Amino acid sequence: MNLRPAPAAVSVFLLAGTTVAALSSHAAAAPSGPAAAARQADDAPCDRTIEKNHTYKANGYSFRTDGQGRPERADAFNLKVVPAGRDTCAKKVGQMGGAGYHGGHLIAASLNGVDMRYNLVPQNGTLNTGFYNHQVEGGTRKCIANGGQIPRYVVNAVYPTGTTGIIPDRFVLSITAKKTAERTIPLTIPNRALTDTEKKDFGKTLDDGFKGAGCKT
Repeated sequence: MNLRPAPAAVSVFLLAGTTVAALSSHAAAAPSGPAAAARQADDAPCDRTIEKNHTYKANGYSFRTDGQGRPERADAFNLKVVPAGRDTCAKKVGQMGGAGYHGGHLIAASLNGVDMRYNLVPQNGTLNTGFYNHQVEGGTRKCIANGGQIPRYVVNAVYPTGTTGIIPDRFVLSITAKKTAERTIPLTIPNRALTDTEKKDFGKTLDDGFKGAGCKT
């Protein structure tokens, strides 16, 4: 796993309570009002690659690109469940991957993730609508719905070594859940349809972690 700690700038951003627009030259103009303020996000084109080695901010979350401008890491804090839809960039990113791929969110739209390229990668469609949605993101949503908290949720998109492709070959996750206790759930999921054995094993890891935190999923 060996997930690297989030950059110090993330903590400064959260503690200072400064808006995204004030911190980044990439910030999109945000409409007024409390709801709009909670959905502020740095702007980025929905292109194959975006700015290299750059950290974007959205809704208090941090998103980093690699040296080729591909989404590499999403670092989210204090997740909440929100109404979600599937917007135009998600569809476009799925098309970038080719047949059988969807635009998969590193941080789900239902967990306050945004429909921006830095939060979207081509993800196997069967994985996206199946295990990833129902078990990974679904378990997280249920923990919150049952009175638990998700203080931190980290996803690394890992690309094949030495390639320039935009399709990750796996996702390395670290989900911290907390209710009666705090548990961190590490999980590495290949970007393909999972076998029945993998679903069982990964599902057990998730269930054990959420239950250990006091979240009954």
